[in-house]
Amino acid sequence: MAKISAAIFLSASALLIGSAPVKAQDTESPCSTGDHRAFDFWLGDWEVIPRERQPGDSVGRTSSITLAEDGCAILERYRTSTGYSGMSINFYHAALGEWHQTWIDNQGAPIEMKGGIEDGRMVMRWTPSEGRAARMTWTPMEDGTVRQHWEFRDEGEELWQTAFDGIYRPKPH
Repeated sequence: MAKISAAIFLSASALLIGSAPVKAQDTESPCSTGDHRAFDFWLGDWEVIPRERQPGDSVGRTSSITLAEDGCAILERYRTSTGYSGMSINFYHAALGEWHQTWIDNQGAPIEMKGGIEDGRMVMRWTPSEGRAARMTWTPMEDGTVRQHWEFRDEGEELWQTAFDGIYRPKPH
């Protein structure tokens, strides 16, 4: 009975989202393409360190980035030593040809953004409020770290303002 229910669910899901049905016995993930793997450079257990520390910057920021749903999603879990935490789900939407991230934190502040690889970096954009644009860029560095850069710009402005510029450094084992 469970196999029948799973097959019905998979077929119904495929009809709703417009993709080919996936057989319950398939072993290779439909999310193993190069586009689906483009953000894998962010996977790992990280210490997150501001590039330029300011007075009052909290220390003890960590982020765990893992694959989920047979490689169809990347799950982020972020925590600070001060009790702030958040998580995101990231995925490649093949039909649209773009990456999506949905973020929620323990303060109830959601962010939904989309984008893709530009010049070897993951760049996602969103509009946090009318008249304001935002973007986040993840850049894999030669030393194995990842730079995350948040920027905002008001309508009509040419220059981006940095909100956060940090380095994801592998946590020591």
